[in-house]
Amino acid sequence: ETLPSREMTADGGAYLGQEVMWKGKQGVVRYIGDVRFAAGEWVGVEMLEAEGMHDGNVLGVPYFKCASRKGIFSRSAELQTAGTGASASVQRHLRQVEAAATV
Repeated sequence: ETLPSREMTADGGAYLGQEVMWKGKQGVVRYIGDVRFAAGEWVGVEMLEAEGMHDGNVLGVPYFKCASRKGIFSRSAELQTAGTGASASVQRHLRQVEAAATV
């Protein structure tokens, strides 16, 4: 059993199940809400590679479930989502490549 999560961050920047980038590494949002270890809203992310810090359980509190060392918590502002940061530049590059290929 895990704690209930919000569906979306207060700023609308991330939602449950969304693919995100954290420090250049890919993950999926698994928890959004308050935590007992710090004030404010936090986003729990399951990293695709074992580059996290925990399994979604922090200090005995089960926020979400994932494999050992694949879980991290971050502020929403520290996450990149589709259409922001590096993702936008990659998408722009792909569109340019596709456009050049059709000419």
